[in-house]
Amino acid sequence: MPFALSPGDSQSDVVDAINYLLSNFKGTVSADNDTGQVTGPTGDIVSYLYKYLAVKYADNYNGTLNFSDSPTNRLYYGLHNSNDILESTNPANYVWYQVTGGFGTTKFFWYLVTGGRQIAIQIATSKPADGYSQESGSAIDLDLITSTAFSPVSWVLYRVPNNNSAPTNAESQTAIGRNPFAGDICTINFNNGANSIQYKFDGTVWNVLNRYITGDIIKNLEGLDCAVSVVTHMDVNSTIAKPSYVEGRLFYDYVEKSLAYYNDANGITLNICQEEVVRVYNNTGTTILNSKIVYINGANGASPTVAYAQSNLIATCNSTIGMCTNDIPHGTYGYITISGIVHDLNTNVDSEGHVLTNGQELFLSSTVAGGFTNVAPLQPNFNISIGYVTFKSLTVGTVFIRIDTRPWYPSLELLNTGSGIALPTVPTVFVFPTVHYNDGFTYSTSTGEFTFNVSGTYTFNLTINPTPSAANKNVYFYTSIDTGAGFVIDRYSSRYEELNNGVPSQMIITTSDYYAIGTKVKFYLWADATVTLNSVDLPGTTPGTVTSPAARITWA
Repeated sequence: MPFALSPGDSQSDVVDAINYLLSNFKGTVSADNDTGQVTGPTGDIVSYLYKYLAVKYADNYNGTLNFSDSPTNRLYYGLHNSNDILESTNPANYVWYQVTGGFGTTKFFWYLVTGGRQIAIQIATSKPADGYSQESGSAIDLDLITSTAFSPVSWVLYRVPNNNSAPTNAESQTAIGRNPFAGDICTINFNNGANSIQYKFDGTVWNVLNRYITGDIIKNLEGLDCAVSVVTHMDVNSTIAKPSYVEGRLFYDYVEKSLAYYNDANGITLNICQEEVVRVYNNTGTTILNSKIVYINGANGASPTVAYAQSNLIATCNSTIGMCTNDIPHGTYGYITISGIVHDLNTNVDSEGHVLTNGQELFLSSTVAGGFTNVAPLQPNFNISIGYVTFKSLTVGTVFIRIDTRPWYPSLELLNTGSGIALPTVPTVFVFPTVHYNDGFTYSTSTGEFTFNVSGTYTFNLTINPTPSAANKNVYFYTSIDTGAGFVIDRYSSRYEELNNGVPSQMIITTSDYYAIGTKVKFYLWADATVTLNSVDLPGTTPGTVTSPAARITWA
């Protein structure tokens, strides 16, 4: 063979020359002129001689049974290496390989070109890794590198016409010498430099990364740094519908007329300056559903934890913060709108079944956990306004959320309307048999205990009508308080009054103090021997119409 090749030498001479060189540098490396295979020391194929690699499929070892362009339900694949982009239709030109278990309907031929006409092949149901391409029925160009051995690159494509479509593979090959792979960024400057759009490749398709930046200005857009002048403003397309979801995507919501963006919760659109949300954690054990009203019940790290609010108990409504804007499974994070408009709700009826109208005020339900109602709850339930209906609809209704906890002033009146009630001569808990009204307290007519269900400062009034049987008789009083560690006498709550012999009188005890929620109070009333309490009809009135009860107590 010649030791120098000339343009007129045959393909056989070229192969012989390559084999000569390979044998002198590594005797176990050789090239096959017919198959184009270059084999290494272990007999494995390390590369190919020729530019194109054709792929076909069949059901036997020589390709003569069911020779096909499609792998579906085939048992073998064949490879033919040549310099001809047109694929051979002769099975004899292919080297055939059996696929374990066959291709079936889910396996495909995947390849990765790494340079030097080297190619990695895998038969798999999905892309094995970035850089791999699925065989498409056309000859594979072994000079077109697809390997992810290269780092992602950013490049600029200038188009004079008004064409802002994603870059083509041909444009990528011209610019960077290969097809795109995940992480590549291409900025297209089009319309004679008046506009730009930036795309990022996700491994399968190009996605818009930054849209329509007015003027020939592009700076520091995810690694791309081009020389620019001072940026004075940015115009965002205000006529397009919401784009597809990508976390961190910013756009103009032309329906709500505001800039908007997507966070990490798919399905939530956050309209800037029109709503306020807080990120929360669900540790309730079940999913917190979209549109439910919640209250803060603890914390998980820097985020509050939440549960369904309900206005029948202060514990489940006093820290109501807003409405859930997406389903939040147990053990995950989600978002609560604390101010602004929540969309895509059923606002035809409330949680209790009442028909709603536009502009109607809504309240936290006392009967449905996490629900809302158009009927303001009455005491002893709590009045928590959660917002207003802004659009009535079965599926796309809206509610403006604004939490407003209305003040509540608990009060209580107890009576004993009997007569001849003998007071004990030792300190004894006085029990009222009649609850005239009770708005926010718990009172036991068996033990005489009062329980405060709302923290606050209360004024206590006790009125009794005592009648002594003799002179120098006294009535005595004090309170006992339990704040959680058992009842203790309130030392300075004591009162007493001296009574005139046989003369009815009226004794009034008034005091004010702060009581925390859950505090229990009992009061003790006793007297010297033979003092009775009596209900008295006021003079000048019809008997039985205007009566001062034997004992009356009020808290407010």
